[in-house]
Amino acid sequence: MDSNFPPVMEIAARKRPVRAVVRPPGSKSITNRALVVAAMAGGGASRLEGPLEADDTEVMRTGLRSLGVLSERRSKRRPAPRRRSGLW
Repeated sequence: MDSNFPPVMEIAARKRPVRAVVRPPGSKSITNRALVVAAMAGGGASRLEGPLEADDTEVMRTGLRSLGVLSERRSKRRPAPRRRSGLW
């Protein structure tokens, strides 16, 4: 395979830890899993930040609503699934 990368690449160690916030792009799979986990979590409301808005995730939210999970969008990008007491 032809590659533009050298066969060996030296990476210098940092003297201090890297401090950063990484926000990967949204994912349907991760969003759907987070919706299910949030729906099953006890103790009140869960908040998802940066979920992917897609047809698949809306189908999941509809399915969870049909099981009695309350879900509200606090803004266009932040659905917050909640459970009814005693459902899960």
